Amino acid sequence: MKIKRSIYNELRREIAEPQILVLTGSRQVGKTTLMRQLEFDCLERGMRTRFLDLEQPDDLAALRGEREDLIRSLVHEVDVVFIDEF
Repeated sequence: MKIKRSIYNELRREIAEPQILVLTGSRQVGKTTLMRQLEFDCLERGMRTRFLDLEQPDDLAALRGEREDLIRSLVHEVDVVFIDEF
């Protein structure tokens, strides 16, 4: 069952801005689902995305290294980066 979130449209507008947005909330309230919906929306609009789930060892390993190299690798050839379980 898909629950319509009132914040979705606001986040959708904000996602085009070059900034960092942090989505917080209690456990199991739908943050990951909301981010996945936003990612799907971005893909439909032709944006390039990267989604990292830091509970996944491979995704967590992607965040190792020097700060400058890390930032460069995260944003290389993508428009929006989603990081879950930060």
